[in-house]
Amino acid sequence: MRGNERIGLFGGTFDPIHFGHLHAAEYVRRKSALTSTLLIPSCVPPHKNRGTAASAGDRLNMVELALEGRTGMSVSSFEVDAGGVSYAVDTLKGIARQYPESRLFYIIGVDAFLEIETWKDYARLLEEYAFIVISRPGYHLREVKACLEEKYRNRVSDISDANTLPDSEHDGANLFLLRVPALDISSTYIRACLRQGKSVQGLVPASVETYIREKRLYREK
Repeated sequence: MRGNERIGLFGGTFDPIHFGHLHAAEYVRRKSALTSTLLIPSCVPPHKNRGTAASAGDRLNMVELALEGRTGMSVSSFEVDAGGVSYAVDTLKGIARQYPESRLFYIIGVDAFLEIETWKDYARLLEEYAFIVISRPGYHLREVKACLEEKYRNRVSDISDANTLPDSEHDGANLFLLRVPALDISSTYIRACLRQGKSVQGLVPASVETYIREKRLYREK
């Protein structure tokens, strides 16, 4: 990638990746006029109550399959390669070294952002990096300001009705709120369907469904 680009970083367990993830990533990329978006499967997610159902390698492979033929989006193996628990601050530092001249935007659902103060080095994250916080069913974007210390609240800017992100830092804002039309799909529901032998056609790309079937993923142990 060339310098001076705007790159979205969309992390997650992707267990498995589905059309809801792809829709959100593409909507944010287009609405925010990002040059590209990296989807970054976690190795071991720090804020999950259980381990992932599929291995990091399988989840990475499924993201690669899901992105085949899609422009403006690619997969990053950064967290899988690093191994261990995946922390946002470590990922951002690492990706920033890979793209030193690019502006990075960490894309995150509002439900996860509301727990930002429990994250590793969260103050450094809020001071040094830019976020695009996207809507999630059952949560309101206005909750973002309420969860922040007062000194960070003036850095919040709702770009839902804008055509793009600001070309540069805008009035000190680095926390951008964006309403994203949601698809009613979840990885939890997909795993439940697969355990019950039900079809997941229309929920995940066909290549991902084939991979799941061939690898016999998400079946009862």
